[in-house]
Amino acid sequence: MRAVGYYNPQPCDAAPEHSGHEDPLAAIKRFCAEEFHQLVAVVPPEGALQASGARYGYSDLVEVFTGPDSRPALVVIPDSAHLAADLEQLVRRVIEIEAIGGTIRCADVDAPDPLQDGLSRLALPGRTPGRQRRIRDAILSKAVRGEALGRLPFGYLAGVDGMPAPVPDEAEIVARIFDWYLGEPLNNLSRPAAPADESPEDVLGDGSGGIGFRRIAARLNEQGVSTRSGNRWSPVAVAGLLRNRAYIGTYSRQGIRLVANHPPLVDRAVFNRAQEILRARRPHRRPPKSSRFRLRGLLRCAQCGSGVHGITRARRWTRADGTEVAREYLYYECPARPARSDQQMNHASWRAEELETAVMVELEKLGLAVVTSSSSSAIAITGEDPASAQLRALQREFMRRYRLVASGHGRVQTLEPLLDEIERVRGGGPPAGSEAAESYSDRDELMRRAAGDDIEEARRALRAMIARLDIGASEIELTPRE
Repeated sequence: MRAVGYYNPQPCDAAPEHSGHEDPLAAIKRFCAEEFHQLVAVVPPEGALQASGARYGYSDLVEVFTGPDSRPALVVIPDSAHLAADLEQLVRRVIEIEAIGGTIRCADVDAPDPLQDGLSRLALPGRTPGRQRRIRDAILSKAVRGEALGRLPFGYLAGVDGMPAPVPDEAEIVARIFDWYLGEPLNNLSRPAAPADESPEDVLGDGSGGIGFRRIAARLNEQGVSTRSGNRWSPVAVAGLLRNRAYIGTYSRQGIRLVANHPPLVDRAVFNRAQEILRARRPHRRPPKSSRFRLRGLLRCAQCGSGVHGITRARRWTRADGTEVAREYLYYECPARPARSDQQMNHASWRAEELETAVMVELEKLGLAVVTSSSSSAIAITGEDPASAQLRALQREFMRRYRLVASGHGRVQTLEPLLDEIERVRGGGPPAGSEAAESYSDRDELMRRAAGDDIEEARRALRAMIARLDIGASEIELTPRE
């Protein structure tokens, strides 16, 4: 593959202990040689700095892809500190380079992803990686001890020792939700013991007499029970509660899992029976060939109103060394497009990855106001400056989503609307968007599923958020569910 090398003669030195001693240009050449890439250009050109003393920067790299003879290429950098000074700038530049035809890789063949590399070398603006690493170490230390981190699930609050402690009123509601889902008899920690000739599992409900997510949510709302954030219950919130192993005393944070870490709110047998019912009610179908299309069934052509289908096109070519390469490309295309040559370009036709990215970006934009409003309670409690509280809340959410994207869950383009909102708050601009109908925790879980690797689960999450999706040749119109 064609490759363009880029290095900064004076890169960010925020994390020198992570930087190698190899000459940056030599590292780029070594990577291209080991990975069989053709290095067609280097910015700055080899020897140019010594010959002229001129300064070369990121804009010179952009010109490689925007000139009259530009072509797509791999951009090889020694590490993320050569591309950006902080994580926000790194995301911006990765998005920009990908938009103009480049794909960025670090010269370390064992860790080539620039976003993953950025976690160890860079920090948010105004912070240092050293401080950020100390914060992460402190968080990890608390996780090892099983202490509360972030928002605890409904039914728990942090005790004086930092450990999750039951909230009696909420704990009763949690047990009631499991009762309703399993059906009679009532099943919780205080239920009568099973007769001597029966095991505890024999007296549990099997779901046949229970009610589903929607009816449970409706019943809670009718009884005036609100979520921890004061919002109405939704089917998504109920489903998440029923799947949460925290209710049997299991602690899961920062990749650490501790069993019997804190007092359970639900008997293990009850929880296991609920999981059996959840699995039994999940449809088991043989995945069709179109299982790779996460927007299947949602799309309509803005030109003619037809449903837009997912199609696969195979391409084969021979490389210069004689080896043959085959690749499949996924598209969303209106079925009327090939049949109407006179209006062909007006009918929908998108590369699948481009359209899915665009849809996720639109969904992110719809949810930004929720992130901003979620900081209002912290402002009221602490008396902190509203702009500062909003900025901190947005930065926390940015880091959470950044780590998800860096681990392969979602695309980097979905971070751009959040960066825009961070810049708006930092600059003192007016609020963006309108208040969202769902609680943020529900929407956040849906977004995580929509960007995940399980395509069937992603489809269900997208259908829960999108009422209608009309697409044209170059535009999309997304109508969210109320």
